Amino acid sequence: MSIVNSLVITPLSFLCGVFFPLDLYPEQIRLLVELVPLTQAIEGLRGNGILLFQVGYVWLTAIIAVVLAIVIFKRKMIL
Repeated sequence: MSIVNSLVITPLSFLCGVFFPLDLYPEQIRLLVELVPLTQAIEGLRGNGILLFQVGYVWLTAIIAVVLAIVIFKRKMIL
């Protein structure tokens, strides 16, 4: 597995925009990188991640988690 990681996954992660924006690449390389499915996956995750990590969503998630923890804790104490 370490050979696959060294030879395939690491170069793909550098090429597909994980660490560097695709705008920095020359046009010829960017066209090739757009064909790799990992590029589309990274862009999709990045787009959804920006929406999910806005401050309002973080507070809402925290409030829901606290309420669920209290409800579950009370149920466990009764049983």
